[in-house]
Amino acid sequence: MFDDRNYIKSSYQHMKRYFQLTTASEKLTRKGSKHEQPEIRRMQIIEAAMVCFGEHGYNTTTIDTIGKQAKLSKGSVYRFFSSKDELMLAIIEYIAGEFDKRFENETAGQSYLEQLETFCRISVEEVIEHNALADLWFQIINLDFARNTITRLFKKDLAIITNIVTGGIEAGEFRESAKDTVPDAMMAMMNGSFLLSHILNQEEKEWLEKFKRSWQLLKSQLIK
Repeated sequence: MFDDRNYIKSSYQHMKRYFQLTTASEKLTRKGSKHEQPEIRRMQIIEAAMVCFGEHGYNTTTIDTIGKQAKLSKGSVYRFFSSKDELMLAIIEYIAGEFDKRFENETAGQSYLEQLETFCRISVEEVIEHNALADLWFQIINLDFARNTITRLFKKDLAIITNIVTGGIEAGEFRESAKDTVPDAMMAMMNGSFLLSHILNQEEKEWLEKFKRSWQLLKSQLIK
């Protein structure tokens, strides 16, 4: 799962794709605001907001700050997002959508165990890529405007894991008992390790090593 060569290769390909998209966005931006496609403008604002929220936190950041980061007027930002809360939800949905697309593309033809490993690997890579937003996550997770969206996304991830485990059991790949224990344990492992690393201010390498060991322990409960 976490073979260093495969991890580096996958991370490189993902980041290459990200920067290609960013470059395309920048090229369109240079044409002038009146020629920009709406979706490009919307992404320009989302990317600027991610930078501002990551650097200044949610409460301190204003729409005006985001507009300046995006090189747009405050009015231009408001044409796409009615509030800072709506923009924050758009960021959450964007990151979740990128995860879903990667997972669908990378799990084609994989065994059930490989699908779970891919789920873990992409989760780790997304945390590393958006590490600057870690503080922000803990700021908003209990705010009323974000709670429903975050709950829905957590339930979606849990359903994905449960379906994979159920498929693995039916295919004879996993133990029957895994259905009652592994999905919740896997969600707890991923989110708990992220929370612990943040609280203890662990280095990325240390966190990854502990995550690997946790996955190996969980995997031992899966395999017949």
